[in-house]
Amino acid sequence: MSDIWSHIISAVSGIVTGVIGTVCYNKLYSSYKKRIREMKKRKLSFVNIFEEYARDKGEAKAIVSFNDQHAITIMPLLHNGIYLLRAEINLDNKAQEEIQRDFVMALLQYYPPADWSYHAECRYNLKFKIRGNIQGVCLEVKSGNWNKNKLIDEYVPVTDCFATHTYPLNGNAQIWQSVEEICFTVFIEDEYIQGTKGFFEIMDCVLEK
Repeated sequence: MSDIWSHIISAVSGIVTGVIGTVCYNKLYSSYKKRIREMKKRKLSFVNIFEEYARDKGEAKAIVSFNDQHAITIMPLLHNGIYLLRAEINLDNKAQEEIQRDFVMALLQYYPPADWSYHAECRYNLKFKIRGNIQGVCLEVKSGNWNKNKLIDEYVPVTDCFATHTYPLNGNAQIWQSVEEICFTVFIEDEYIQGTKGFFEIMDCVLEK
């Protein structure tokens, strides 16, 4: 009988030790991750998005929803020593029949996705200057999850002089861990472009407080 009780006590002791060890490990690991996160937050600084993208990813992509891949042309991001996104639009060859909400787009695509969660936690903003001879663009910042949630989805008016627009990284910081796309979209609608030709330019596209 004493042997049975000794086995029971030994088993219970092992279970308790394992539970305590797991709890201690989880607490230590959580504390470690928190310290690492705080260190990274302290090292955060101004980010020039176009400069970083041109260095690490290449050039912005031209996206067209209809059958004319020359409807939008994207110039190289580095232009005369300045990081600037210039898009030229020509809809002369677009068919008039519309069966969907057609658009042209300048796309910055991140593979692997970019982590902006530290910037969101520290209340950074996405900021840029834009000008052109169209009426507006749609700014979309999308996450890299399966349904591509729109973290920012805003109409941006365009004038012939550079104007600054600022958008906070709102919401829980975790939703900014996987930024996959930054889209500057021009829908083929009067609110965005009137006529068949136009352009827009974006500069000083940054993450900053």
